[in-house]
Amino acid sequence: METSIRGASKVAEDWYFELKTRVRQGDQLHEPLFSDIVREFLVDPSIKGAVSEGQHDNYLKKWSVLAPLFRDVRVSAVTLDKLEDIRNTRAAGTNRYGAPITANTIDKDITFIRQILRWGVERKSLAITVPPAPKRKGRFEVVKHGRPTFSLKQWRTVTLAARKRAQDAEKKREAQERTPTRGRKIDVEKAWELYYFIVFACGGALRTGEAYSLRWMDCSEAVLNTPDNTDEDAVHVLVLGKHSRGGQRENGWVLMGGVDAFHQLRKRREADSPDDKLFRYNHEPGFRELLKSLDLYTDPSSGMTRNTKSLRVTGINLRLIKNPGVSLNDLRKWCRTSIVQIQHFYDQAHPETSAARVAGRSQSAKTQ
Repeated sequence: METSIRGASKVAEDWYFELKTRVRQGDQLHEPLFSDIVREFLVDPSIKGAVSEGQHDNYLKKWSVLAPLFRDVRVSAVTLDKLEDIRNTRAAGTNRYGAPITANTIDKDITFIRQILRWGVERKSLAITVPPAPKRKGRFEVVKHGRPTFSLKQWRTVTLAARKRAQDAEKKREAQERTPTRGRKIDVEKAWELYYFIVFACGGALRTGEAYSLRWMDCSEAVLNTPDNTDEDAVHVLVLGKHSRGGQRENGWVLMGGVDAFHQLRKRREADSPDDKLFRYNHEPGFRELLKSLDLYTDPSSGMTRNTKSLRVTGINLRLIKNPGVSLNDLRKWCRTSIVQIQHFYDQAHPETSAARVAGRSQSAKTQ
């Protein structure tokens, strides 16, 4: 309401410096969009340093899926009602493979959103209250269970089928070279690598990301002296997994058929340099197609689908089946997890095998 330029300038100047003082004190003058807060969260060095590279990649993937649901949404609009709307929208959709989105995945979506809001309150002084998570009832009840494993019989079926596919691909490629056609060339290398990936990942109980992280320089031949004084060939690997911090790799040992798979893959890739990856391709689509052809994609008891994550579960279960007396402490060190995780999610050995061990008697008891 000033009537002179001089007076108006003085009022404007006072107002400007008052705003600067409020900003220095942490006041929020303009409410940001939720998407702006997410972008700042994803580049925050404290967040990157607190989680593994794999976990941070999961944040990026999670946001790429959720971003369309937050167009022009202010942070104060992310309320309990908004979280419920997002949950319902996600439940009505399907994943990239056309399967319904699970309650566990949706629960992780909500956890991620609330994590960002908490970060905004702590780091950006957002004047909001982080809403509670929606109740987990009915369709949204989270049931914790491990990825379905393969029984010993199913495991043999899968590996034999993968090997036969690679052999058939090799024969077809040879026939193609004898009589060149305009058809798409068969990728023999990819077919063989899928077979080696299956056997190698299972033999080391590797997480999918751990297997893909391996370079030739991270692998070396090893000999393990077992408690009965026999030597077992192994491959010592340094994996970069979900628990790795600051690029620190973890020790692993690939056993059983994984050792032979390693040597065969090495023969095929003699020209590789030490920093080349063992596995050049993404084998999820090929593995899924293989399982569907064998009618093993869906586990009938749980309704869950199998994928490359099932290889780690199978590797752990095969160790429990082949060596029932193994210490769970040794097992958890070998597969880089905890005893609780093994008991709750990984140990899926058929109850009949446990019952048989309980019913059995020691050799000394039989001779008495």
